[in-house]
Amino acid sequence: LRVPGQYAEALAYSPDTSRIAALTQRSPDRPVRRLHVLDRSTGRATVVAEGAIEAPVAWRPGAEQVVFSRQTRAAHGSLVDDLFVVGADGDNERRLTHGRRTSAPTYGPDGERLAFVATADGTANVHLMTMETGETMRVTDYEGDLQITGLQWHPSQDTLALARVDAKGGRQLVLYDLGTETSTLLTDPDSDDRRPVWRPDGSQLAYTSLRDGVPNAFVYDL
Repeated sequence: LRVPGQYAEALAYSPDTSRIAALTQRSPDRPVRRLHVLDRSTGRATVVAEGAIEAPVAWRPGAEQVVFSRQTRAAHGSLVDDLFVVGADGDNERRLTHGRRTSAPTYGPDGERLAFVATADGTANVHLMTMETGETMRVTDYEGDLQITGLQWHPSQDTLALARVDAKGGRQLVLYDLGTETSTLLTDPDSDDRRPVWRPDGSQLAYTSLRDGVPNAFVYDL
């Protein structure tokens, strides 16, 4: 399928794989980012949102909705990234957070919980939002200069795969079990591993690694 724009910054299949959410940039001269929904059978692309949208984007299971993080105004006019959700037809855009400095939204298998990264005082932590009530809670207790650059919910379990950056710049992949509140380190910080993506059956993680000095794709077999 032809993706509108010159640069594709994020792609995400809908749960039934019939459509693709594509975050694109038209050109360096016109750097506005647009979120399209592409119909794979017809090739038609519909613009559903635009602005300073950050990759990645995610579909909500059981609903015709896409969630994303976009730069917007917070208290006192400051610019921060907050979460938004929009219908796959471009209707009913709704803001989910206010002034949270969010990134990397990812839905749980039932579509009723949304995990995302929120940064406060230079430290990133994972938070959960209950979609019915809009209430949020923090699930990790990281401190200091620690960042989370990628987050993906397991296709069928309460397990999160995240890409973590420590104070020394080391990057590694971590599994976080929501039930036991425990972390499992998967890769060496010196390998510079990023952007985990689950295989649909949850048995493997694909990810990008710069261990060779250039980005290559790897697969971790759990």
